[in-house]
Amino acid sequence: MFLPRPLFRMFALLAVVWLAVLVGLSWNIRPFADDIWFFNMHTDCGWLGTVLGFEFNTRWSSYLLYTTVVAFCSDFSQLHHFFRAYFLFTCLFFAFVSWRFLHAVFLGFLKIRLHAAEALVMGILFMLILYFATPMAIEVWFWAIASTTYLYPIIFLLWGSSAIINPQPKQSSWLVIALSFLYIGGGAENYVLGVLSLLASLLLIQKLKPHYLPLRADPSKLMLAIACSLILFLVNILDRGAANRYTMQQLVYHPEPALGLYRFMATMFQKKHLILLVLLALPATVGIWLKQNGLVISSRNWKRKLLTQLLLLLLVTLSSLLPLVLVFKTLGPERTWAFWGFIMACMLIYWAFLAGNNLPDSMARPTMMAIPLLALLITANYFGRHLTPARTYARAYDQRMELLSQQRQASNSQDLYLQALPVPGLLPAEELQPSMGDSWDQTLNYRLKKALQLDFEVFVGQ
Repeated sequence: MFLPRPLFRMFALLAVVWLAVLVGLSWNIRPFADDIWFFNMHTDCGWLGTVLGFEFNTRWSSYLLYTTVVAFCSDFSQLHHFFRAYFLFTCLFFAFVSWRFLHAVFLGFLKIRLHAAEALVMGILFMLILYFATPMAIEVWFWAIASTTYLYPIIFLLWGSSAIINPQPKQSSWLVIALSFLYIGGGAENYVLGVLSLLASLLLIQKLKPHYLPLRADPSKLMLAIACSLILFLVNILDRGAANRYTMQQLVYHPEPALGLYRFMATMFQKKHLILLVLLALPATVGIWLKQNGLVISSRNWKRKLLTQLLLLLLVTLSSLLPLVLVFKTLGPERTWAFWGFIMACMLIYWAFLAGNNLPDSMARPTMMAIPLLALLITANYFGRHLTPARTYARAYDQRMELLSQQRQASNSQDLYLQALPVPGLLPAEELQPSMGDSWDQTLNYRLKKALQLDFEVFVGQ
């Protein structure tokens, strides 16, 4: 085994806690907002018709994945059970992909073949770091329809990248690359542009200055990834739905550009980033252990490597955020910045690992076990206090659905006023509007009424 057993056990315990948190939070997720909208569209148009008839920019792969989940459910009040299966699969798939990615990175970068258990545990901890580096992680990770658009492209990017950089590829690698980047191309448009700029830059750097990159990739695989990313992306932006979305945004969205920049800067200085700093010490401990076992990573030309990565980050930032400015006249919703957060997290992990590998021995030994223990305590405390609000919210939501079903069966035709749901902690949610709200505010009310086939109006309050 590559890691010392005491350190591996601490890593494994932290990984188990994180998986338990993911499952616990996912168990309490309930549909809201666009989840209900797409459920109603599926009821009216069917599985494929929901996507083919979508009036705005169609994220083909993302929306097909969501409508596939919805297709198994005919009763909206039971949809959350299918969400549980979907999020459980997402957790397992993400863990599998992270395992494959770290296995390929260690084999290609360090020439070390990780034990399967080690790669899996470190892959799960990699997921944990990504969570805290994700802007608006509540929506990206735990909003069902948003996760198909903003989280799954990251998962498939990791899967496709593991096939590209693996120094011992299999014949199936080409299929993995094609499927992964085909999905990415059918996701959020700014993600696709960010991925395309990243792939093109890596292809160019590898051609001109290959020693600037810690890992090498087969150029033909990079070109396949670029080609597959373009297919659904071009179908999307050339479709009339993209023009419809742009026109709609100009009519209803009147932002202040300076406010968008302020929000973007504010995401860099949140309390959760203090936890991120602690978690970044985990890859540093791996670097420390490598050094203690005689494997020191050369820090020669580190300034050039840092400059290269910063230029890549700048390129990804511009290519993934400028399209948002074009459509929204600002930087758009914070969940659309998740790809930027992913690239930033990968860079920070890389440099934390190198910092640990070059740390003086006098500082390295005392931190080897202290860092995983501190990370475990902080993670357990942070998520532990949010599990109870999530359970309370889910219980109140289910009671609301049961009440509405009873009123429907009783053939009630009078307006029904409901008690507001509790705050769900780390889960995304949207509340119904009171009766005096305008028609735009009451969109959720109308969608819920249709999804449950109610003969009466539902409001919150009074």
